[in-house]
Amino acid sequence: MTGRVPIDLASYGNRDLQDAVRRNAVCFPSQAPEFGTKPRRDVQWRLAVLYFVRGWSTGLIARRYGLTRERCCQIISDWRMRAVNMGYIQDVTPDD
Repeated sequence: MTGRVPIDLASYGNRDLQDAVRRNAVCFPSQAPEFGTKPRRDVQWRLAVLYFVRGWSTGLIARRYGLTRERCCQIISDWRMRAVNMGYIQDVTPDD
């Protein structure tokens, strides 16, 4: 039996983390938190859920919320980094 190498979530990009969430390789908070005091923080968790859990594209999310695709990616990336750093998203792959 060999030991499992834990996932380095800090090195994951948005697409990598989206894939890991959708494969159930990482946990995702049942209530996605709001971070910071930036404008639209009330929307950032919604974007994160639509992207990571529901599998929406950034283009579709951006159109829905009246954002540019680049701004949508930026908000999702910021949320991802904070969620990983604060332990909201964790590796849950089995040891075997």
